[in-house]
This record gives sequence, C-alpha cells and structure tokens, in this order.
Amino acid sequence: MLGSCYSQDYNYPKNQDFETWSAGKIRYILSEKWRIDFGGQFRMKENSSTFDRVFTQVEGKYLINDHNSLTIGTRYLFMNDNVGNIEFENHIRFHIDYNFKIDLNPQDPFSSKYRIRYQLRNELGRSKDDGDYNSNDIRVKWTGRYNIKSWKLDPEISFESFHHIQTGSLNGFTKYRMGLGTSYKFNKNHKVSFYYIKEKERSYWNPRKTRIIRLSYFYTIRLNDDKKDQL
Repeated sequence: MLGSCYSQDYNYPKNQDFETWSAGKIRYILSEKWRIDFGGQFRMKENSSTFDRVFTQVEGKYLINDHNSLTIGTRYLFMNDNVGNIEFENHIRFHIDYNFKIDLNPQDPFSSKYRIRYQLRNELGRSKDDGDYNSNDIRVKWTGRYNIKSWKLDPEISFESFHHIQTGSLNGFTKYRMGLGTSYKFNKNHKVSFYYIKEKERSYWNPRKTRIIRLSYFYTIRLNDDKKDQL
C-alpha cells in the first residue's frame, strides 16, 4: 500500500526508482560470545509495483570483546531479472564481516560503529561458459547513533560504500548508500526499525538513483541470562 500510494504521486525517470524493503530477523543468543541470526527480506522495485527479490539468510557472530566482533553468513536469493526477457534467477551469496565500534568518551551520547564486509555472489545453474562469473564486493559501512535521554526513538545515520570486483564488469567504487532512521524497542525481545535510504551508482553517464523505505522487525531469543547484545 505504501509503495502504491507513493508511485501514484511520483513518476520517476528510467534511471531513478523507489523501492520498499520488508525484513525480519530472529536472533539466538547462545552464550556471552556467540549469536546466530536467521533472517529474510522481501523487496519491491519499479516504484514498488514489481517484485524484485526475496532472500533468506543465516549468520553466525562471535564477540571478540566489547568493541570487536566477526560475522560469517550465507544468503539464498530468488531474483526477478525483468530486463529484456523476463527471467527469474537463483543466487547464493557468502560474506564475512569485521565489526568494531569506537567510544572515545563513554559519556558522549553520540556513538559510532563500523563494518567491513567481503561478499561473494554467484548465480546458480550457470557456468563461466554461460558468462557467469563470481561477483565480489568489499563494503565499508559507518553508522552513527545519538542517544537522547528518556527517548526511545534515537536517530541513526549511516553511509556505506561498495567496491566491486568481477571479470568483465565495471570495477572499483561503484555505488554508495546513505541512510536515516530509528528503531523502537518494545522490550528485550522485540524491536522494529524504520529507515529511509538513498542509493546512487557511481558512473560518468546517467547514474542510477534509488530511494528506499525499509521496515524491519527483530526478535531475540536468549538461551542464557547474558544481557549483553552489541555490535
């Protein structure tokens, strides 16, 4: 409904789009150091009137200490490639993250965290003879959060750059995302978040620009009494 109302009011040029993303995640806190996440996302494109993709994902996270962690995960994607002949594609993706945060002053209401991700994606059912090569990306993301006293909707801002590596493709710094959002925590187990994201390709001619609304729900299951859930 949100996408339909939006698309009625705005007609984007071909190099621009408005997308809606709906996401969910279940987190199992196994111990003080280990977490396992199961999640998925559904995306609409072309002014949120056409199915784009759906994916499921599983991740394992290890907390090194209060400021550093490592994540490894895999994702299955079912994608609608409707450029030219309509064709649905199946992809598999693997990623590994190094996450860290910097607190120069614990009393400062503004905090920053960072994520460096390497990811590899491949289309299932196709080979190099069909022109299919692994798609590799290095992604660097910064997120800033301002903690407002006695207020549950603390604002967040984010910036992420994408550095692409693939045979027969444009390589280097290819696009970026900027985001503004907030989250609301009902209790220690349930949380929702809302984000507005602007994505722009980095190209010399007719770069694609996408505006995105993302709504997410998080559910946490604690298998012990550890209350620490960070990074």
